[in-house]
Amino acid sequence: MRTVIDASCRMYRVVLYLYPSRLRAELGDDMLSVFEQQLLDAARGTGGFLEVCRIWARTLWETTQLVTTPCPTPSHCAIAAISVLSSSALFLFLFRAAGLARHCVK
Repeated sequence: MRTVIDASCRMYRVVLYLYPSRLRAELGDDMLSVFEQQLLDAARGTGGFLEVCRIWARTLWETTQLVTTPCPTPSHCAIAAISVLSSSALFLFLFRAAGLARHCVK
C-alpha cells in the first residue's frame, strides 16, 4: 500500500500545478502533507484501497471546482464597492427627503 501512497503523492504534486500559483506557493506543501496523511489514515483503516480511491475522487472534484471557478478581479471588487456606496447614498437621500430623519432625531 505504501507504493500506492507514494505514487499518489507524486501525482498530487502534479495536480497542484493546476491551482493558482499564489495559493500553491503559500499552501502547496501543507496541502500535500494533508493529502498524504489522509491516504495513510485510509490505508490504516478498514477502507483500504477503496478509501484511497474515494480520497482521489474528492480531491479531483475539488480541484475541478477550483479550476473552473473564475477568480474575482479587482474591477469586480470596485463595482461591488461602488454599488454599496451608491445604494447607501440613495437610501440616505430618500430617508431625508421623506422627512423621516426629523422624526428620529430629537
